[in-house]
Amino acid sequence: MLESRIQTTKKLQQIFFYRTNLTAGVATLFAAMVFAVLLGGCATDRSNSQLVAKKPVDVNGLASTDKTLKTSPVETWDKKIKSDVDAAVSLSETDPVSSLLMLKSVIDHETKGLTNTQKVWLSEKVESLRARALETLQTDFDQSIRTNDFRTALLVSIVADKVGKESIKTQPAMTELKNKVFAGQQEVISVLSVSDAIGKFIEGSYSEINNKFTLSPKQGFQLLRVTASVRNTSSLADKSYTLWALEDMKRVMGQINAKPDEHKSPYLWLDGSFVFLLTPASDLILSSHVCDGCGLHGGMTLTYSDKDGTGKVITGPRILDSGKGLDFDILFSVPKGITDYRLLVLGSTPIKLKIIPAGAQDKAESRIKRPL
Repeated sequence: MLESRIQTTKKLQQIFFYRTNLTAGVATLFAAMVFAVLLGGCATDRSNSQLVAKKPVDVNGLASTDKTLKTSPVETWDKKIKSDVDAAVSLSETDPVSSLLMLKSVIDHETKGLTNTQKVWLSEKVESLRARALETLQTDFDQSIRTNDFRTALLVSIVADKVGKESIKTQPAMTELKNKVFAGQQEVISVLSVSDAIGKFIEGSYSEINNKFTLSPKQGFQLLRVTASVRNTSSLADKSYTLWALEDMKRVMGQINAKPDEHKSPYLWLDGSFVFLLTPASDLILSSHVCDGCGLHGGMTLTYSDKDGTGKVITGPRILDSGKGLDFDILFSVPKGITDYRLLVLGSTPIKLKIIPAGAQDKAESRIKRPL
């Protein structure tokens, strides 16, 4: 899709960078969609911390992996757009959801490169796919509710919102299933096993990448560094359109680096945005940062700094094959005074977090960060 057009920092900011001047209280797009889908769940997002970059970082080097499969029946396309359209058309029969969203993305982001005829054709193609795409999404959502599969239900709901707001019926079933998960009910499907969950409070700020970036909590909050091991214990696979639940940049990074076509066994997508903390009141807290060297890094990291000194570190998702596992190392910005948390990885059962006081030494700092 947009891989071939990630050329400048300005372009990145305009299209991909969902601005996280975190002291201003702006959540990521994925976070906002999670809260919108779950409805009614009080949540603390990553706006409780601020990431400061000391200097701009080069963002060049991303290249397109799209392959032209067949030509759409309209006038000559711009070369950069043509492969995106061809790839979308090739998926129209087997994956109408991805096909629709790919074409919709071209319309949304390539207005200057399209003729009126092409815009009309793309819009007509999107509308022709909508009924089948929504039928697929509704069927997948209903099946996930019947089987108490919270992970699939949430991801399907987020993708459906990108096809159209309230385009499929998810309530009250989504809230009821969420409550089962937060309550730790055993009937909920668990496709991931999480163990050795340890949290350690950090005094002050956190820095990495040779001190180029510093993450600082807002007043009234503190940083909690969480390490754990996660393993794919299921023979189930994510839906073919799952990556569309993520923000555009993460989706592109996953397509480029994770190489999903090379994985033959059933696999699940894993990303830092799939990791949450639950307070005693079942408030949801999103992760603030995936630490350098963490096993959740998808092999590609993009750093971005804005003119005001704030910035963002974007890590791509990675694939976790059936039977495989990894260790992760993630920061959360949490309210001061709360020391009792459960760790929830999307697709797992919430488990109690062992808290280590600030300044204490523990394997939370020495965990080996590699695939298991």
